[in-house]
Formats: sequence, structure tokens, C-alpha cells
Amino acid sequence: MSTGVRSGYPEVARQLRTLLDVAAVSVWIVDRTHRILVKEAMDVVPELEPGWAELEADEKLARWQLEHGRPLVCPAREQTPCAVSLPENFDLSFVSLPVEHKGERRGALNLYSRDGSEWFFQRRDQARNMQFLRSLAGQMAIFAENRSLEGISTFYKEIHHRVKNNLQTVAGLLRMQIRRLDRLSAEQALEDSINRILSIALVHDTLAQGEIGMVDFGQLVSRIVSLQTAEMPSPPQVTVEIVGPTVMLTSREATSLALVVNELVQNAIQHSRSGSEGGRVHVGVQQADERIEVAVIDDGAGLPDGFDIGRDANLGLTIVATLVEDELKGEFVLSGSHGTVARVVFPALQDGEDGGYELPDTDCRR
Repeated sequence: MSTGVRSGYPEVARQLRTLLDVAAVSVWIVDRTHRILVKEAMDVVPELEPGWAELEADEKLARWQLEHGRPLVCPAREQTPCAVSLPENFDLSFVSLPVEHKGERRGALNLYSRDGSEWFFQRRDQARNMQFLRSLAGQMAIFAENRSLEGISTFYKEIHHRVKNNLQTVAGLLRMQIRRLDRLSAEQALEDSINRILSIALVHDTLAQGEIGMVDFGQLVSRIVSLQTAEMPSPPQVTVEIVGPTVMLTSREATSLALVVNELVQNAIQHSRSGSEGGRVHVGVQQADERIEVAVIDDGAGLPDGFDIGRDANLGLTIVATLVEDELKGEFVLSGSHGTVARVVFPALQDGEDGGYELPDTDCRR
């Protein structure tokens, strides 16, 4: 796992390999937020065979450093057993160094050589060479700390950006609702607006509890369903089932989809409750070929004859259609004469595509 070129580590590894004239350099850093060891970079001379960068021994050395925190020097031609169990075909000399900052182990710096007689294995200067290498590892620790502080600063800037964009979305939703106050009671308009705002709040709450910048869609849907069913009056009750694999969403996708699912689940519950007996609502998600599909299905009476979403949609469905088309760049389809099927299909966003939006104030029926 790596944080990518933007971290700056690949360039540092390349410069170290060139400066030290070694065959390969790898940099492993502990991600303190998620408590995992991350291979931030590996730079290898072109002559080494393809696939060497995935060498199993490299991770073993990094994990050994996290446990022991001391330099490990192993010339390839020496018969002395190495402290780390290495593959039988491993024939490189190496130096593995702990990366530490203020007494805390932050990772490992591994240097590899094809020839055990290279400069840092010369015994007459080994103490001086090791002091030099440890100073490099110390500089790597300072670099890692600076990158971590920059990441925290960037994270908080990102949080402010998300909040600003979502407040703009709330303002757009309220403007749309105000234009339609003559079509439903003020109490119902406020109740609907509160549910929309709470669905956005759930995205932020889920972000705060999980991976930075990513939301577990299943967890988000479960919380939205709980929000809807908690307000459900006396029987007939509606059973809501949620099925599908774990799908992680960017904050932009999650915010749009939270609003979409909130409206679709609310409509489905209302339609399922229209009969004398309790109804069922199915929420399913699938992900394949870089596309995500969400289906909300109820067992109500279905769509009325001649229903046209562009002409007959209420405010909630108009919000859904707008978000799916403009923000998720996908498709929204309603169908069904015996029960209603609401299907949303959209491409999964890639890293770095997260952004904000404001809903247009289009007219519709409630």
C-alpha cells in the first residue's frame, strides 16, 4: 500500500539511490492514523529483474525494524545467519535502518546492493559509514514528520471545504422548498428539510468514525434507514432490508447519495405503508466495472398510469434526478406497476475528483 507520488517519498528514494550508488532503496513509514505500515516508495536500478520491487524480504525487514529498532547489516557472501529469515534465492547485500523521531519508531529505510564489497560494507570505515547512514535515516524521519503535519493541515482544509459546499447544498434545498410551500403544509416542509439536512450530517459523522475521506455506503444507508423508521407512526410497520457488498465512497459521492437514498427510502416507506398490512422495502447495492448501482424497491401499488418523472415528480424525486444527473453523472430510472423500483447507476469517482456543488432551483410538483 502506498500514498502515491504526491507524498514526495518516491523522489527522495530515487535521490538516495543515486547518491549512495546502491541497487535499490525502499522507504516504509507507519501511518499513525490507521496504524498500518506503508511502503511509501521503492527505487530500483533498471538492471534488476522485473518484479524485484515486490520482494517478500523487503516487508520482512521493515517489520523487523518496527519490532527491534536497530541497524541490520547483512553482506550477501557472509556465512553468518541473518536475523531475518530470507528466501533461499535472496542474494543481495543490504542495510536496514530504523526511521525514528523523538524516540518513536516511524518506519524503516532499506538499502540493497548487488555486490557486498560496495562502500558501506568496507570494514575499515564501517563505523563512520554507519554513522552517516543513520544520519540519513534521521533526516528521513524528519521528512516523514513534516509530511504528516502537512497532511493534517490539508485534512482540516478539506473538512472546511466540505462543510462550505454542504452548507451551500442545504441553502439550495431550502430555496427549492420555499418555492413550493403552497403545495404542502409548513410542518411537512420543515420535516422534509430536517431529514435532508440530517442525511448530510450523517455523512460527516460517518467520515469522522472511519477512513479519512471515505464512507462505507452500507453503514450510511443503515443509519439513513434508522432515521426514517424512527419517525414511523403506529402500525402498519415497514420492514427495510439492506443487501450488497461493502462499497467505499468519496465524500462527494456519499453526500449526493445520502440525499438520494433519503428521498427514495422515504417514498418507498410511504408507498409500502399505503396498505392495511405492513410492507417491505429492499435497498440493494452492486459495484462492477467501475460503476455503482443502487436499487430501492417497495411492494406498494406502483406508479400511476402515464407517470412521467419530468412532469409528475414531487420535490424529493426532482432532487434525486438532479443529483444523479448533475453530480453523480449517472442515470435515474423509476419503473413498476406492482411495487416501485427506483434504480440509480453512476460511475465511481476516482481519487482527487471530490468537489462541491449547489442544487439548481428548478420547478417541480410536490
